[in-house]
Amino acid sequence: MTDTLLELTLDELREYTQHDLVTRVFGKLDPTSDAYRELENKIIADLKIYEPAVAYEGKQLIAGNKRRQIALDHAAEFPDWRFKVRVFTGTPQEALNYAVVSNTVHTTITNNERAIAGARLYELTKELFRREISFPRIATQVGVTSTLVQDAHTILMSGNQDCIEAISRKSKPVGVRVLSEIISKFPNNNDNSTKNLEIWSRSANDPEYRKKVLANLKDTKIQKKQADIAAKIRNASNEAAANGKDITYGVVMITPPPGVSLDDVRSLVVPAAEDCAVFLWAETHEIAAKIEILEGWGLTYKQLYVWGKSKTEAEFLLFASKGKLEAVDNMSTLQSASSKNGKPPIFKDGIAKMFNVPRYDMFGTGKDGQDNWWYGNSIVEDTVIPITRTPGKVKVQRKV
Repeated sequence: MTDTLLELTLDELREYTQHDLVTRVFGKLDPTSDAYRELENKIIADLKIYEPAVAYEGKQLIAGNKRRQIALDHAAEFPDWRFKVRVFTGTPQEALNYAVVSNTVHTTITNNERAIAGARLYELTKELFRREISFPRIATQVGVTSTLVQDAHTILMSGNQDCIEAISRKSKPVGVRVLSEIISKFPNNNDNSTKNLEIWSRSANDPEYRKKVLANLKDTKIQKKQADIAAKIRNASNEAAANGKDITYGVVMITPPPGVSLDDVRSLVVPAAEDCAVFLWAETHEIAAKIEILEGWGLTYKQLYVWGKSKTEAEFLLFASKGKLEAVDNMSTLQSASSKNGKPPIFKDGIAKMFNVPRYDMFGTGKDGQDNWWYGNSIVEDTVIPITRTPGKVKVQRKV
C-alpha cells in the first residue's frame, strides 16, 4: 500500500469499478443486503465516510465498493462529498489477501458467506498462482472452520444452482454442511446421476423433503457404524484366539453389543475350556438361532433363564455346556427389574454360585462391581477395546 491518497469528486468516482478479484471471491455487490443497508444508514446519519476505499490496477476497487455505491446513490443529496481512495501497489496475491481481509472483518457477513468466499478463494488461488493453498489456511483468512470451507467448496463444485442459491440467500439460508453431505452421498457421476441431481435440487428448496433425506442418511450411518463395530469384534476375537490359545475359562458369558448380527456371533472364537459352561444373551426372536449357534460350538443346550425387564419386555440367558463341568448350585428362572448398568448383577451372582471355576465376561468392562469375573472387551464411543484372553484387571480379583 502506498501513501498516495486520492480525493475524488463523485463524478470522478463514477469511473471506478469493483475489481475482478473481489467480484470472483465475494460476488457482485448486493444493494439489498443487510450489510449494505446498515453501512448506508451509518454514513447518512453521520454525513461521513470514515475510511478510504482501496484501488488496485487502475480504477478498480479491492475494498470499499459498498462505500462507493452509497456515495453515488446519494450524489444528488450531497453533491459536495469528496471520496478518498488509497492506491494499493503490490503483487496480485497481496492484493487478493488484502481484499479478503478487508471484506471479512465486517460482523454482518454470515458464516455461509464466509465459507462461500473461502471456497471461491481456494479456486481462484489455484487458477491465478498455479498452486493449491490448504483449506485450513483459507479458513483462517475468512474466519470460519476449514470443514465449513470444504463443504462450501463441495457445493460450488457441484455446479447445482439450486444448492448454491440456497446457501447464498439472505433469508433462511440452508446450512452449508447439510447440502454438502447430501451432495457427497448422492454423487452425479454414476448410473443414478439424474435421480441424484433431482435429490440435490429438491433438498435445496423443500425443507420437509430435506429432513427425510437427512433422516435416511442418519439411519445408513448408524447401520454402517454397527457393521464396522461388528467387524472389529470379529477381528479382535480371532486375533485373541491366535495369540492366546492356552488361555481358556470354565465359564464364559457373552453379551453381544448392539449391531452385532447372528453371523457375527457365530464367527466369534469363544475362549472356553474343554469342560465348560457358556451363557449367551438373546432377544425373543433370536432364541432358536442362538441355541443353534451354541450347538455349533460343540455345546449342549441346557436351560433358559428369563430377565423380565417389564410387563411386556424380556431378555433371555441361554445356558449350554460340554464336558464334565458340573454345577455346584442351581439358578432358577429369574425375574429382575431393569438395571442402569447393563444386565442385572443377579445373573452373574447366580452363575458364580453354580460354577466355582474361572469365569470370563467376553464383552464385560469390569465396571459392574462384580469382581469375581475376568472381563474381555467393551465398546467406548464406538471404539472396540480389543478382546484378549489375558484376564483384564479389576479392582479386586478374588481367586476361585
